[in-house]
Amino acid sequence: MMKRGIALLTALVMSLTAMPTAALPLGDINRDDRADMFDALALFASASGRVTPTPSEIALGDLNRDGTLTTQDALYAYAAASGETVPVPSDVAFETRYIALDVPLYDVAPIGILNTKEDWDAFIYQDDAVDPACYDVLWSYSTQTLIALPVATDAHVAAVTADEEALYISLVHSALGNQKQRYAFVAVDKAAAQDRDVTVVSYFDDSTVVPLDLVECSSGNAKSYRRVDACLIRNREELEAFSLAYHETSASEMQGFQTYTDRWFEDHMLIWAGYVAAYHGDDMHILSCTMQDGAIYLHRALKVHAYGDMGLTVVKTMPMMMSVTRDGYDGQELVLVDRIVADSEIHYELL
Repeated sequence: MMKRGIALLTALVMSLTAMPTAALPLGDINRDDRADMFDALALFASASGRVTPTPSEIALGDLNRDGTLTTQDALYAYAAASGETVPVPSDVAFETRYIALDVPLYDVAPIGILNTKEDWDAFIYQDDAVDPACYDVLWSYSTQTLIALPVATDAHVAAVTADEEALYISLVHSALGNQKQRYAFVAVDKAAAQDRDVTVVSYFDDSTVVPLDLVECSSGNAKSYRRVDACLIRNREELEAFSLAYHETSASEMQGFQTYTDRWFEDHMLIWAGYVAAYHGDDMHILSCTMQDGAIYLHRALKVHAYGDMGLTVVKTMPMMMSVTRDGYDGQELVLVDRIVADSEIHYELL
């Protein structure tokens, strides 16, 4: 009975935990949520060498999925923006959860294609390094396929596309990343993955890693159980949206938020990285935050209890709001990488 209660509580917490959804359509280089003639012109400028695209822009602009950005992609984008039908993969909505594990590289598993609860159990129980309770991945067995993609460096999924034969996962790697294993758990609609091979197209970010100076600015409301995904807050409008979503109060009425004026946001941003926990004794710690051309990588350590040690307690929130400089920011997305530990204490060394 106790285990059943724990399982129900876990399901409740996981139902509050939404994975970030990529909203940018394929070819949307200027990130205005549509692929149009402006993107075609930007693609041509990048492919011809007039401007230097970021790794994420290359991944979004590589319409034929050959791993490079060429004038062929720009011509495809121009034709599509003109209303023509072009032979390129279509954009696929996806959700991703990134988890880091202490597993030797020689134990890296092949790509896992999981469609059922039985598939998940078979995948999860082959890993003896971490208790299955440490995986916090929310997906729908009935409507989604989960792709467990092992990567050995900082990486993020920039796009997922599909044609009649294959499902393409565009993966941006950090060439300067360390050699810890990570999983990118990518959830897509079952129809998108059905009868298609999964092909990973790699792009490499060899830019300099810039450590971001993290300053905790606001602890938020520790009694709130509302879940807001890790996010960048870049202006007053986004701060207002965050405050209403998490605190259910206007930012102008929140103590401490008045400091973040339009002038302040010209040089700074906020990062929200709070965590909803189910069990007493769980803990969280920010390990590092770095900026590259491809993404902002935020590493977070989460201590969770193995099944045998769990106690049935109330849900709680561990809030964390941080201030970072805008230096080097050019529209990169925030990638949250969780290191899950089931030990008696959190390990504080950098990943």
